[in-house]
Amino acid sequence: MDELLYKVAITLIPNVGPVTARNLISYCGGVRAVFEARKRELLKVPGVGSHIADNIVNQNVLGRA
Repeated sequence: MDELLYKVAITLIPNVGPVTARNLISYCGGVRAVFEARKRELLKVPGVGSHIADNIVNQNVLGRA
């Protein structure tokens, strides 16, 4: 998928603001990698809890983007 789609999708994740989004992108190595990461990896990112990780892993935000 296009990089822009992933950038839009990350803004649609509930309870993810600019700081958490930057942390996710930095930790995972890119915005696309955020959506390819496993829940266990996402939970290591500061500010990311189980609910946010579930929203990313289930990728329901990609469909809305």
